[in-house]
Amino acid sequence: MEAEKKQQEQQRKQREQQAFEAALAQEQASLEEQSYAVTAQSYMSAIAQRVSSKWSRPASARNGMQCLLLIKLVPTGRVVSVDVLKGSGNSAFDLSAVQAVKSVEQFDEIKDMPREVFERHYREFEFLFNPQDLRQ
Repeated sequence: MEAEKKQQEQQRKQREQQAFEAALAQEQASLEEQSYAVTAQSYMSAIAQRVSSKWSRPASARNGMQCLLLIKLVPTGRVVSVDVLKGSGNSAFDLSAVQAVKSVEQFDEIKDMPREVFERHYREFEFLFNPQDLRQ
């Protein structure tokens, strides 16, 4: 009877230890993911700046216009494809946004990005093209 109690107590402690280790691993993974997201966001502003610098504003572009693009990259930062996911309603504006991304050709900043960040956030990502210097 005493041996059985000791064995049950040992099994209970083992389960508690396993639960504790699982919780620690989950917390570590969550912290790592948050770190990747912060790193990814820092690259997004550089990408937006590069795209804006290559953009040729069409005459019909007005304040408030935006389009959602799907950009696919390879690990070197080279643009593989650009597609419009949600247009602005103005095809000239949408095409100018696609052309701006294609004109960048390669985002050199991506080369220095940690591999995990690239795979999770930049191999394929949505980019909201929303220039702020448009006419009323």
